[in-house]
Amino acid sequence: MILFFKINKMKLNFLTISKFTCLILLLIFFNSCKYANHHTNMQPSHKLEENKKINIALVLSGAGSKGIAHAGVIAAFEKHNIPIDLIVGSSAGSLVGLLYADSKNITKVKEILVNASRKDFLHGSPAINFVGATLFNTPSGFKQFDKFLTTNVKATNFEELQIPLAVVTTDINSSKSHIFNSGDIKSAIFASCAIPGLYQPVKIGDKLLIDGGVISPVPVKEALQFKPNVTVAVNIVSPPPSDKITNNLSILYKSSWITYYSLSLEQESYADISVNIDTSKYDWLDDLSKKDKIELFELGLSAGEKLIINNKQLFSGNKKSK
Repeated sequence: MILFFKINKMKLNFLTISKFTCLILLLIFFNSCKYANHHTNMQPSHKLEENKKINIALVLSGAGSKGIAHAGVIAAFEKHNIPIDLIVGSSAGSLVGLLYADSKNITKVKEILVNASRKDFLHGSPAINFVGATLFNTPSGFKQFDKFLTTNVKATNFEELQIPLAVVTTDINSSKSHIFNSGDIKSAIFASCAIPGLYQPVKIGDKLLIDGGVISPVPVKEALQFKPNVTVAVNIVSPPPSDKITNNLSILYKSSWITYYSLSLEQESYADISVNIDTSKYDWLDDLSKKDKIELFELGLSAGEKLIINNKQLFSGNKKSK
């Protein structure tokens, strides 16, 4: 995390400024910079299968390092024997969705995510990468991320996954979302997770793509394109903190957060049913401990079970036969 200075009685104190880091990144979400692209020769594509019947589409929001909460919700579906016919994810949601769509084994997904750390996805701290991206035009590439996917994901193309997956990205030139669900997986995931100010944008064909959460933090509208019978949204975007407003920086910080959170709630509302999980105890940029990740998984599991129990009638016709 970046450090900031506070002058108190002429003494320079160093205090952590996760607030400042988050503020800058949130502002960049709406004012993205131009810098070197990540080019790929492997091009995923978007394909709608008109004849494929989808009963339940599970929509997974972005939320950075807190994404393991999504795995907890999926565990609840697995526990209650409810099949998921399609997973649609933005940013962290696309990654968790990929891990489950590839293995169809939530125990394995939990183990992978609990044992993962920030260095598996990013070289150096967010602060260092932010400075490199903004001052020296050298945002992080995907070397670590590529190794993580190679190690933990068997499929290389969407068609090889055990559950259909749709990955949502933001086309920065057209200001529209773009869905990938066919062809190469890695480049689609890189694009969906390419947080502006940390990662290079990803060039795929004629599209310049960044984090899907910029335009669709909870990509329900994208899921509806596949015409599922039931759309279930999982929103783990935290509400704005209740910190006291003390200066212009805190006003900018909270204003940006309000905008992003409000967008997530609006998009969540388009789902047939949804669950909103309060993960505000954890920061989306933190390198969380194993204990924190297990707690987030349990939060997701508990929320998922409540969702299923409260909607028994809706899910009763969708259970797998034993």
